[in-house]
Amino acid sequence: MADEPELAMVPDKLGRDDLESESAVVAGPARPHASKPVKTENKRAASDESGDPKSLFVRTMPKVTIQGTGPHRLSVGQPADYKLVVANHGDQPASDLVVMVSLPDTAELSSTRPSAGTIDASPGGCALQWAILTLPPSKHEELALRIVPHDSAALALDVRCGIAAVSAKTTLDVQEAKLALQIDGAVEVLCGEKEIYRLTVSNPGNGPAENAVIHLMPLPPDEGAPATHRIGTLAAGETKVVEIELVARQGGPLTIQARATADGGIHTTAGHEVAVRQPAVQVEVAGPPRQYAGAPATYRLRVRNSGDATARRVKVTAVLPEGSECAAASHDAKIDIKHGRATWSLSSLPAGAEQLFTVKCLMKSPGENRLEATVTADGNLKHSNVALTDVTAVADLVLDVVDPSGAVPIGQDSVYEVRVRNRGDRAAEGVDVTAFFSNGVEPFSTDGPAHSISS
Repeated sequence: MADEPELAMVPDKLGRDDLESESAVVAGPARPHASKPVKTENKRAASDESGDPKSLFVRTMPKVTIQGTGPHRLSVGQPADYKLVVANHGDQPASDLVVMVSLPDTAELSSTRPSAGTIDASPGGCALQWAILTLPPSKHEELALRIVPHDSAALALDVRCGIAAVSAKTTLDVQEAKLALQIDGAVEVLCGEKEIYRLTVSNPGNGPAENAVIHLMPLPPDEGAPATHRIGTLAAGETKVVEIELVARQGGPLTIQARATADGGIHTTAGHEVAVRQPAVQVEVAGPPRQYAGAPATYRLRVRNSGDATARRVKVTAVLPEGSECAAASHDAKIDIKHGRATWSLSSLPAGAEQLFTVKCLMKSPGENRLEATVTADGNLKHSNVALTDVTAVADLVLDVVDPSGAVPIGQDSVYEVRVRNRGDRAAEGVDVTAFFSNGVEPFSTDGPAHSISS
């Protein structure tokens, strides 16, 4: 067999799923011209280390070439020997290397001999697959082929080469900001008293929460706009505490509500249930609905705490009816004669407790008499009540007789003086005074208003 120039084949692109082919046209006797050698080169992948701080990874592609050598011309029915050389010129190993060789059905591959790897030939003998598991850097492997043409038509030797794709793997740090909010403080408070509460906002995520803000809902929620406190950037794992001072203005159950927000739609809410305790003092007063002028009237004042908290510094005041006079009062009351008042003081009155006080007045003014009772306590607590008494004026006659002192001789005149007084508030009309004398005593003259003497 005459010496012929070699045919070099270099894959332009390499990839396991993208096999590129190189075809060499080998002329038989009927076509006595030589085809020119075909040579292709792949572009070297960038392997230099990147200076970009944002670079995630840099991987270098293996550089693999495949070269075919053998005669350009061959004769029908005569075998010709060819050789394929696969070389790795890069610094990375080439994995899963596959070389596929195919011929038209006018020729056959009569024999193959690889230096490494495995051969999988087709039943017709015109195609094969040469598989090499790994081709290390700066190494090469060879495949010897023997081709026998059966027709004088030009013979196209088709060679395809592919390698496993070079993979690059890195872990990306995915950050997520989160917000958690908690309200701490007393669960029971007194109405009107100040209490300090702590709002704790934290970021349990692994990324910063930017422009974090705490919104405190008004009490009650439908009154006014929320109060805001800007936190700023809350780093991952960071916690900040905001203290607030609250004053409950009404008793009963109350919910403190707060909301934390940050950029990116991050938000969370928190609530704190509080029972607002409040005393409620009341006074009831009872007295006689009717009384006569000059007679005493007794009034009873019942003070009760109907709330759910102890009332502090309780003061009870009874304003006596105009013109009346305080005759007596219970529980060491302080009597103010000038202003007509009786006052009692208690340091405290527990929830549900009550206290009874009494005051006795000497009624002097006829008509409607009014006693007003008022109870006050800390927290601007106040309650009043009134008792009315209709005072009736009456005549009140008093009869006094002044008789002679000592013994009176028989037959001597003696003077008896009869005095009638009206100490009431009403005139006495139709007053008759009758004097009776015992046997042996005879009246014979009188002085004063119209009178008569009968025997």
